[in-house]
Amino acid sequence: MPRLVAPSFLVVFVLLAAVGRALAGGSFDVSFDIKPTSCPNPVNVQDGALLQPVLPTAILGTADFSVGSIVPSSLVIVVPGGGGFSETLIYPIGGGGIEDVATPVVDPVGCECTDEGPDGYDDLTVHFDRDEIIAALGEVSGGQYIQLCIRGSLVDGTPFEGWDWRVIPPVGPVSVEAQTWGRVKSSHRD
Repeated sequence: MPRLVAPSFLVVFVLLAAVGRALAGGSFDVSFDIKPTSCPNPVNVQDGALLQPVLPTAILGTADFSVGSIVPSSLVIVVPGGGGFSETLIYPIGGGGIEDVATPVVDPVGCECTDEGPDGYDDLTVHFDRDEIIAALGEVSGGQYIQLCIRGSLVDGTPFEGWDWRVIPPVGPVSVEAQTWGRVKSSHRD
């Protein structure tokens, strides 16, 4: 019987920790970077732009957070809906991996960005379909900043989220057709 006390105590401790995390909201923030090493993160939404159909992103590792604990299949980008009443979920299209690509910003909520490269910590790179994101945004205006969120979970089930900003170059109001966005040749680049 004494041998069962230690494992039983460990099981109870783990369960209490999980319940406590769930009751406290359980989510934590991660550093998220759209187009790592690009500052600001422009997205050209006009027809006629020669653009790559893939949006590169990275969840940035730190001294306190290892990206190896992320469940890649749990990742989703959240695109805000009209007036904040709804949101669209965009799932990864593959690509990416674990590599050191960028340095986290100090204040990701305040539109801060950095073009700093590797910082010595592994990051999880993930690719999303640019057309899906643009279609979900709908009508946007030049100079507008749009906050995108990434959500996911760790192998222990703990949820997380992170944010980064995209800026629409000043071109005036536009509405984008997803079928043509990023696929038409021009002199513009994203």
